[in-house]
Amino acid sequence: RISSLTAEIATERARMESKDQAGKEKLRLAITALEDNIKEEEARIADLQAEQKTFEERSSVLRETKVGCHREADKCRDLVTQTRTGLEEMMRSTSNRLNAFGRGVVEALDMIDQTQWRNSKPIGPIGKFVKLHNPKFSRIIETTLDKTLDAFLVESHADRVTLDAIFRRCACQSRIVICKPELFDYSKGEPDSRFTTMLNMLDIQNEVVKRQLINLNRIEQIILIEQRIEGDKMVATNNGQLPRNVTACLTADGYSVGSKTGGLSSQSTNLIRETSRLGENIASAIEREKQVLAARQRALEHAQHSLKETEKELEELRRKHERSAIAVRQCKERINKANSEIQQTRERLYSDEPAKIAALETELEQFTEQMESLQTQFRDHVAQQKLKEEELEQVQADLVLIDRKMDVIRDRAESKREAAEEKASQRQTHADHIIYWNAKRTTLETKRSHLEKARAEASAKVEETISDARKVCEERVEVEHALAKLDRMISECQARIEEIERSSGMSLAEVAEKAQLHITAYKKAKEELSSITQLVDVLKTSHRLRMSKWMQFRESMTIRTKMHFSTHL
Repeated sequence: RISSLTAEIATERARMESKDQAGKEKLRLAITALEDNIKEEEARIADLQAEQKTFEERSSVLRETKVGCHREADKCRDLVTQTRTGLEEMMRSTSNRLNAFGRGVVEALDMIDQTQWRNSKPIGPIGKFVKLHNPKFSRIIETTLDKTLDAFLVESHADRVTLDAIFRRCACQSRIVICKPELFDYSKGEPDSRFTTMLNMLDIQNEVVKRQLINLNRIEQIILIEQRIEGDKMVATNNGQLPRNVTACLTADGYSVGSKTGGLSSQSTNLIRETSRLGENIASAIEREKQVLAARQRALEHAQHSLKETEKELEELRRKHERSAIAVRQCKERINKANSEIQQTRERLYSDEPAKIAALETELEQFTEQMESLQTQFRDHVAQQKLKEEELEQVQADLVLIDRKMDVIRDRAESKREAAEEKASQRQTHADHIIYWNAKRTTLETKRSHLEKARAEASAKVEETISDARKVCEERVEVEHALAKLDRMISECQARIEEIERSSGMSLAEVAEKAQLHITAYKKAKEELSSITQLVDVLKTSHRLRMSKWMQFRESMTIRTKMHFSTHL
């Protein structure tokens, strides 16, 4: 009966399905269509999100470009302002060349002519007496001399105070240099004649001005070349050193080649804007400055145009990103709506079945309960059957346990094999490490030997320095300050020495040489004085002896005369 009920329920359900198959198929097709729509919307969302990511990456690049355009525009704007200011100053200097030397110079010169000076009248500005032979080197020479061209020369501190007061009244910011009008010989400090020095490139009309430019800027030891490659070849052929009596090598395009400490180094120089202080043709200089101004204005316009284009593209990307975000939101809304419709359709598809099937299932449950009551009557047989089933399950469990043990053994074997492979890999890695560290140890030992050699050389140099210091002062000076403070004190002393050199018109080496000459002359004079003192003592002794003999001779002559006189009487 249970089997017949089950078959009848299945038959009834089949009948119901065949009866309502068309409606259910329609609902299933509707669900499939909605699911396809959901997949299409999800694919569109993925495309829109990828597009948004592209927009964001492009926006990031454009924001960086915008920052760069802002910086470029600001830089171009500053350059245009500087060039326009320089052009205005050059236009003012067309009426009077002295305007190129700074504010208040013309008024200061008028007041200098009307003032009484303790020594000779101040000389200046220095650039007024300087002209350039080759305009190709005008910017590098003007950059090197710069403030020195605006300077004034006086002979005493009193004249300096007077001139400083005039400068304050005229708002003039020129430098004042105290110097003696000594026309010293500078030929010994010049390099080989095959080099073109800054001194050779300048036509200096005042010899005092020439000597002060040599003192202040060492123009006789600065050589000029047209191209940097020429300087590199010169330094390379001289074992990485600058030639004799050369302190700097400058190129026409603003590079400094080589250094005093040696080495093939080239450094770019920040060139100042061009002026007419070196006696150039002011009209051509103004024309060049106008061309530079026009080029910089074009660069500024280009930078501003690029900035506007970048901002415009950023705004367009922002609008596209917003539209894409709206489209994604709309797609998600349609997906949610489709999911809701699918849920409703499925509920309609799986609605309650007819009451006949429910009655058949109730009857089936009743017969099932009767079957269970019958089974209780045959419980012993069922218990034996359960025992057999439990034994069977135990055997199956034992088989499963054996299978598990075999799996464990296989896993252990696999792990052992992997461990062996790992050990082999580690062994190879350790061998590679041993080779690497042996090579590194060899390198470090070589480096240590070089460092020990350098330390020995440094120790020898320190001993030599200590020996030289003891020649100056036998008593060792205890260091009471930190290294940074000592360096700062040394820098201050060097700055003070340079100031003294500039005020005295002589370098420290020249002062030391001159002092050594005076000391030598003093020692020689002292020795001569000592020898003269000895000669004076000898002459005094000789004089006393001669006077003594003279007195004896005089007395003997008196006696002899008396005797002769008596004889004749």
